[in-house]
Amino acid sequence: MKVIMTTSVDLASMNIRHKLIEHFGFEEAEKEFDGTQVYRWKDIILLTTDREMIYYDNLDREIEKRLNITPEIIIFASRHSSQQKLPALTTHVTGNWGKAMYGGRNESLAIAEPRAMKLALLK
Repeated sequence: MKVIMTTSVDLASMNIRHKLIEHFGFEEAEKEFDGTQVYRWKDIILLTTDREMIYYDNLDREIEKRLNITPEIIIFASRHSSQQKLPALTTHVTGNWGKAMYGGRNESLAIAEPRAMKLALLK
């Protein structure tokens, strides 16, 4: 199962969530996560939290424990900005090369999914 994670504390994240529900046919599942309705479309679930996602460690384990779903990939839909302040869609792997100043663990990177990242940019 693929997971798209959004957060209510980020306006861009919530806009992405609303657009996914509106344009891709996500439907309410009979589950909640972090007190918020879970949505599903095909083999993708859409989750929302009220927490800052950069501090949400071990999300894969939480999803398994609470929803009995093993995520094959987790996509974090969140705000990013470019130096030029131009609207952009970006992808990157989560983690920290060095000290974890904004969440996560020191010197720890997630496993990259280059095909999924490329598809996100092409579609």
